[in-house]
Amino acid sequence: MHQQVGNHRGIAQAHQLMGDAALELGRPDEAHERCSEAVSLFRSRGFEPDIRGALISAAWVALASDDPSGAEACAREVGADPAGLTLVARACLGEQRYGEARVALAEARRLQPQPAGRTGAWLLETEAELDLIAGDGAGAGRLLDEAQALRREAGVGLTPSERAYRDGLFRVVGGEAVIDLRDGAREPLGRFESIGPPD
Repeated sequence: MHQQVGNHRGIAQAHQLMGDAALELGRPDEAHERCSEAVSLFRSRGFEPDIRGALISAAWVALASDDPSGAEACAREVGADPAGLTLVARACLGEQRYGEARVALAEARRLQPQPAGRTGAWLLETEAELDLIAGDGAGAGRLLDEAQALRREAGVGLTPSERAYRDGLFRVVGGEAVIDLRDGAREPLGRFESIGPPD
């Protein structure tokens, strides 16, 4: 229908939503293709806020598809923005570039000193991942609780691409627990073992 009336923005938005749906259905190649098409269509029409949103979606799809370099490329295009910088940090973590992740997170925190909404939750979750890597399960658990509270306050759930990333992200929190981030429930699993100190 959007094509029939020449609604290019609507077509691009549909591609972006179908990308998230494809990821949810376990079709990461299709998700990547749809998000790339959304970015291209938004760019062709100069819809700047929409370009940013499509790039963020594309970065999430790349993270969920285990493509941190692709995620970083999309996130860097977003620019000096807390969401983009947080996704840059997550991409760096995916490649074990902990120092660069810290720098990106510090800049995101400078731009958003009081985390709020979905972007604030991303920031806190990424800080929690760094805490886990450093062996601070208790600190990670506290940050995850804060992130969950921000999501509740803002009334935002997880998009399919966020869920795919988060489901595989944090395995152990607080030393002796696993967190199922779909519903925030915790269940015992065993001792946390650090994968090594951040640089």
